[in-house]
Amino acid sequence: MPYAIINLMKLSKFTIFFSAYIIISSLFMSRVREAWEAIFGLKGLILCFILLFASATSAILYSNIKSGLNAKRISLSLGFCAWGSIFAWRQPYFSEKAHVLEFALLGWLVMKDLNKGLADLLKNACLALIFIALIGSLEEGFQKFLPWRVCDIRDIITDALSGGLGVILYINSKPKIKPG
Repeated sequence: MPYAIINLMKLSKFTIFFSAYIIISSLFMSRVREAWEAIFGLKGLILCFILLFASATSAILYSNIKSGLNAKRISLSLGFCAWGSIFAWRQPYFSEKAHVLEFALLGWLVMKDLNKGLADLLKNACLALIFIALIGSLEEGFQKFLPWRVCDIRDIITDALSGGLGVILYINSKPKIKPG
């Protein structure tokens, strides 16, 4: 347990803020979505969502190429991005679609913060997944007390899988260290 506490203290202020944002914004996300839909229309909202995923995929591709990764690892990243897009698109509600993107970003941020130096990658990945599951559980737990929101274990699983996607994308994007 001390390992987990010490490593979670490595999380950046931005990652902590983003985690809090995810929890707080979920409490009124349906209201925000309704406002956005009134402004942009449903088709505009869907287009914005598609553009966000395309932008995230482009950023990952650019980062992979800049890091000098080989074609196999770049293809793997693109495959995970495609899986994330399909996974998000298959979610029944817009807020759940948005959570795939949010939690994937959170997974990437947590891994970036935890994996500085030559730390144990597997331990950090496990710790990142536990942290992501905790944030997803807190988010859903608070929703249980709101009459306009629903607490659902399926959402916690979706959040954890999405965070795992971010963890995998982070791990895949790091160049392998060559001995010697």
